Order: sequence, then structure tokens, then C-alpha cells
Amino acid sequence: RYRYGYEPEVAAFLDAILPECRIFVDVGANWGYFTLFVLTAAPFKGRVVAIEPNPSAFNDLKQLVSSASWEGRVSCWDCALAEDNGVAFMKVRDGIHSGETALVKEITSMKVGKRRLDDVLQTDSMWDQVDAIKIDTEGTELQVMRGATTVIRSNHPAVIFESTIDNLEDTGTILAPFLFLAGEGYEFFAPGWLVNRQNKPFVFPDNRALFQFPGPVQELILTPFLPSQRLMLPQKVNCIAMTPDRTQSLITQGVFGPWEP
Repeated sequence: RYRYGYEPEVAAFLDAILPECRIFVDVGANWGYFTLFVLTAAPFKGRVVAIEPNPSAFNDLKQLVSSASWEGRVSCWDCALAEDNGVAFMKVRDGIHSGETALVKEITSMKVGKRRLDDVLQTDSMWDQVDAIKIDTEGTELQVMRGATTVIRSNHPAVIFESTIDNLEDTGTILAPFLFLAGEGYEFFAPGWLVNRQNKPFVFPDNRALFQFPGPVQELILTPFLPSQRLMLPQKVNCIAMTPDRTQSLITQGVFGPWEP
């Protein structure tokens, strides 16, 4: 399952944009997989803001940063992100994996502080240097975005966020993060892979391509889509959102280019 790493499409996108990335914000960092990935990528010379509310996972994150002597490049925050400051309750939904930690409405034994991302970045005086934000918060991505209005409007960072369809009848909840970012001028891309199928290029929409069509070269391909088309995509997608100016900048730099079938 993890022969090509965890969420290889996210890793491939980050790897492409890291040379020009000054600050990467890892929201829902867990033990630090993507923090580790970014900081060990040769082109990246910037800093990371890693945010994880689960106490056990946060301790692992801090130990990772300390053992690698990265304190000067990583700012770790043990809080949940939301659209307001205060307290919140969480639980591990499957009772085992820290990656399944989610905010809940009922009172639980896991009480955590919650903060707006704008306030976190203002504290570290880094809000005007953020170039990429990854959000994996098990269903509260919209609240994170609403608490990051300043950085989104000022910097137009690339935003990578998980979108999961749990209930097809709840289209309002599913589409809300897309409509929020669309209102801020963002466009959306679904990651996939350009693979060789019977000696012809073929676009495969998810990571199964890496196993079903192994070969010397598999290229990440970003397919644009509208918010209204989200329901046509797989049940769980790591969506990539960028404003046209950032997309054009990456094209101008030669990071991405058009592909014609």
C-alpha cells in the first residue's frame, strides 16, 4: 500500500513547488510525515509551521524535530485550527490511529485549545511568507480556511486539502470548502498520474496507477475542475487549489506545463 510513500500525489506536488516555497504550513501534521518530507527535500530552504492537536502525536512531532535538530526551521503548535479562538473537544474516531483524530461537538476526555491560523502566523511574524498550506483535519477543512482569511487573501498560497464524500445527500458540506476558496479567486485541480498504457500516454485519476502501470516514469498531472464537478471525482481526493497568478507563476518557472493528449 505504501510502496510509493504516503499520499504520493501530495508529495509529488510539494516536491515540484518547494524550490520557491518560503514557508510551508502543515495543518494536521500528525507525527510529522510531511514536515519530515519537506525538510529533507534538497530544494527546500525555508521553514515549516507544523500544527497538531492530538497530544500523543504532537509529542512524536516534537521528538522528531528535536532529534533532527530542526528547532530553528520548524515551529510546532499543539492546537486545533478553527475560525475562532477557544477550546474544543476531539476523539480518535477509530480508537487507534492518531490520523483519525477529529473535532467533535460532544464533550470528550481530549480537550484542546483552538486558534485561528492567521493568529498563529501573526505570532511567529510569518504570515506574509506562506506559499503552501496542507490541510488534513478530518472534516473541518472549511473552518481552518475561514480562520486563515488574511494569509489566503494576502499571499494566495497553494492549498492542498482533503475532500471526502461521507454522505452524497450533504452536498452543501461537501462543496463548502470549494465555494469558500472560489470566492477568494482560487481554481481547483485533481491530481492524477500520466502513465504508459499499451505504449500510449494515459491519465489515471488516482494512486492505483502507480501499481497497475509500473514503469520508469510516472508524471503527476493536474486536471482542472469546477466546484460543481467535485461529486464526479473519487470519494476521497487530495485537492489542490491555486489562484491563477500562482498557477501562471509555476508555469513560467517551468514547474508545470500544458499536456495535450
